[in-house]
Amino acid sequence: MDNRQLTFSHLLYLTAHHWRLAVNRRLKNLGLSQASWVAVASIARHQQPLSQSELAQELGLPFLNSSEALKGGDGYAKPDYVIGDGLHLSQAALEELLFYTRTHAYEAEDRRPVAVKAPERKAPPAWQGVVAASGGAQAS
Repeated sequence: MDNRQLTFSHLLYLTAHHWRLAVNRRLKNLGLSQASWVAVASIARHQQPLSQSELAQELGLPFLNSSEALKGGDGYAKPDYVIGDGLHLSQAALEELLFYTRTHAYEAEDRRPVAVKAPERKAPPAWQGVVAASGGAQAS
């Protein structure tokens, strides 16, 4: 695709995408990715250890308290959620965790800004004439 036909937002996306790929290549030998590096860097900035909920807040992520989905009234895992060894989760527990994640991982409230109608241009931008004159994309 000819880069002259790409919008600014698409070029910005491509730049960020290629940056992430380059960072991931550099961190691969350390067993990290950009996403894991951001978490490690956040943890390293604090003098005291962070709880999981504090780390989630620091990273701008929702904290999913999975124990909330698995605990019984006594505060321990429900008996049918663990297999015989009392450590590993049963199929029922995994299904409950999947349901919990699906219902709690996203914010229900739509927090996007209200869209406003963009003003219409009186004349095409000056760069369109330059591109058309150079044999590039035709101005529409």
